[in-house]
Amino acid sequence: MTTTIKLPELGENVDSGEPTRILVSAGDTIPKDQSLLELETEKATIEVPSPISGVIFTITNLGGIGGAGFSPIVNYPEVAILGISRVSTEPRQVDGTFQPRKILPLSLSYDHRLIDGADAARFLRWVAEALEEPALLLFRT
Repeated sequence: MTTTIKLPELGENVDSGEPTRILVSAGDTIPKDQSLLELETEKATIEVPSPISGVIFTITNLGGIGGAGFSPIVNYPEVAILGISRVSTEPRQVDGTFQPRKILPLSLSYDHRLIDGADAARFLRWVAEALEEPALLLFRT
């Protein structure tokens, strides 16, 4: 399940801003409406509240140091962590012939007491599809 964070009204003729400070850390348990980050606009700096309560999800990246994959460790009170490795070009069979394709290994670790394995697999598939075709996110409701 994904949650869209809607920006608060930014004022007349202001439709964007630059995040200037993150107010929470990975693993933090946050209540609904707690400020997540500060957003600086042309006119003011505002705090963006959380639309739901829960624990901040962690994404970790070891792609910079190489490796084909790894097992990220879930640290309490987190319930999941997504690991991203280094992109590599590998042969893949497409329409009966081998063609070079960019491969990005993803690793999802999660607490099985709280997250059903099938839900985790669907989430990871959604992440992979979003990375494969990011323009489709614009049409998602």
